Amino acid sequence: MGRTFLTVAVSALFLVGCASQQPSKRTSAKSFSPTSATLSAAAASTMRVHFINVGQGDATLIEFPCAAMLVDAGGETSHDVNSGALLMAYLEAFFDRRKDLNRTLALFVLTHPHKDHTLNVPMVLSRYKIRNALDNGLRKGSGRFGQVALQTKAKQDASMQYRAVRLSQVPNKTGLTGPIIDPIACNRIDPRISVLWGQIDKINSPFPKIAKEPNNHSLVLRIEFGKATVLLTGDLEHNAIPELLKKYSGTDALRAMAFQAGHHGSANGITTKLANAVSPSLTVISMGPPLARAQGRVFNAWDFGHPRRSHVSLLAKAMSSEKSIDRKGEKGVLVCVANGQRKFVMRRVKKPIYATGWDGNVVATFRSNGSIKVTTQFRKPTVGRLCRSGIS
Repeated sequence: MGRTFLTVAVSALFLVGCASQQPSKRTSAKSFSPTSATLSAAAASTMRVHFINVGQGDATLIEFPCAAMLVDAGGETSHDVNSGALLMAYLEAFFDRRKDLNRTLALFVLTHPHKDHTLNVPMVLSRYKIRNALDNGLRKGSGRFGQVALQTKAKQDASMQYRAVRLSQVPNKTGLTGPIIDPIACNRIDPRISVLWGQIDKINSPFPKIAKEPNNHSLVLRIEFGKATVLLTGDLEHNAIPELLKKYSGTDALRAMAFQAGHHGSANGITTKLANAVSPSLTVISMGPPLARAQGRVFNAWDFGHPRRSHVSLLAKAMSSEKSIDRKGEKGVLVCVANGQRKFVMRRVKKPIYATGWDGNVVATFRSNGSIKVTTQFRKPTVGRLCRSGIS
């Protein structure tokens, strides 16, 4: 696919709403509001992907001219981050701006039942109308309560359609779509939503060792909007990635203009071959602030060492430079990356790689012709005091 222009508009946008817990100054719990001044009502040829800052976890809102979908509703709950308050404030501001959507999500997707992806599902279900829902069908995991809540809601609500996606149902080369997976049809441009990976059958599985890792049952999504394409791989790990590549070999199914980095930028969330297959113009990592005082808490960037320096470097090498611009000219920006668990250093990033733990909320606006504009909550990345001096 041809590459298109990437425009970076990094600015500190209007902040509204406060979380119930007082954060440190560095990790403000104030919510980023997609105000009308910066994000006017979606034009007929525009798709926006909102990578919402929920700390260590995922919550990605995709906005179309005629509808919206949400992928995951997880996040971190700690002294510094109240992900539930952050997510609800963001969604409330969004639906206040998009009154035409009547507080309705056309599609709600859970990639897999881990807490950092499903923690705030009950809040979403209680506040918004859900038309269609997808998950991998599993009922075990640290975030099982959120996924089971979605499954239960689907059984009780006759107006809500639900599908559990198994890998055995996903066709090679093309992926899986249909009216439940892709319920969105806008007038001028009809988005295409497809699932490229799902729950691995544990009985008679062609790769039983891979199936033992819960992350490898993550739904992988591809979203197309005209020439714009987005790929989200959930927490799929390196031992399953070769099978994903094999499944779509000889196709452009994995090539995407924008890529949500796998497994929060973990060392096991990417391979060289996958990075080269995607060859994105824009990458966004969903992860939390690497705060030392979060040590010992479940799901935090400090203990996990997210994002890994190796992951960021690999993506930077694979990213398309055709018709794109660097983050901040030739000098780039300083960010905090990990050499291992609880071991962080500063690195200069020149390619368009963003992270919610560095930049706050990240909004990527795509035109159907493939152009991209990126807006971030923070004027410049927050590197904190964790990274030792020295730039690599």
